[in-house]
Amino acid sequence: QIYIYPLVQRGDMFDQNNAVLSNHRCLCIISLSPLRSEKLSLELTHTQLGSIHCLFDPYKVDHLSSEQWKICTSFYSAIMNSRWRRRTGRKRFQYSSETTSVFSPYIVACLSENKQLDWNHMKSIIDNYNRNDDERNSAAQNWTAQKPRLFAPKYDPNNTYLALTVEKTMCSAPFPNPEFDSYADYFIKIWNFRVSNDCKLVKVQRAWDLPTKSAEKIKEDNASNVMMETAGNCECDGLAT
Repeated sequence: QIYIYPLVQRGDMFDQNNAVLSNHRCLCIISLSPLRSEKLSLELTHTQLGSIHCLFDPYKVDHLSSEQWKICTSFYSAIMNSRWRRRTGRKRFQYSSETTSVFSPYIVACLSENKQLDWNHMKSIIDNYNRNDDERNSAAQNWTAQKPRLFAPKYDPNNTYLALTVEKTMCSAPFPNPEFDSYADYFIKIWNFRVSNDCKLVKVQRAWDLPTKSAEKIKEDNASNVMMETAGNCECDGLAT
């Protein structure tokens, strides 16, 4: 027996991303016992995301098979690693009930628009997450911008970007900073990463970091929040869809 608490997140950045993604899904908390508080809400001002309001909708009771529980914990591990890896390098979170006698008090899962556990979407996320490097590289180079995707640069895999559109501009185009002759010149001089001049550019928005910067620094960075990446320079991840 489980308890499912739909998580409603509101704020300018959440609303903007939901509009871009046409996303009507939401995350939820699955717990093995009822949460103690009857009024579960949180309001805060995030250094980079602005005002955030989080609210748990009323819970419902359900039952999961062992296979369904495994899908939920695999999804939980995937989204934990998507976020957590950006502060811990190559380390990965792994949910395991075999190496400990204590079950996690809760896990995070995904609900569909009608607030049912979205098994197909969670399986799709897990499949995307488990792809090898060749499959990720191929997905990035063949991406056609039908839906926004999460991209991670090969030269800096601990940073994640939301890819928006494939541009007609090539890497041979002049770089905005006159210090570099082209985008290709920028990547080789700054990142020691070689790309071909005929590689297409992708317009991306950097996923927000944990709040480590000062508010003044964030204001400076906001102007350059939307930038260009190379299609051949990224690994494609399915977590944005």
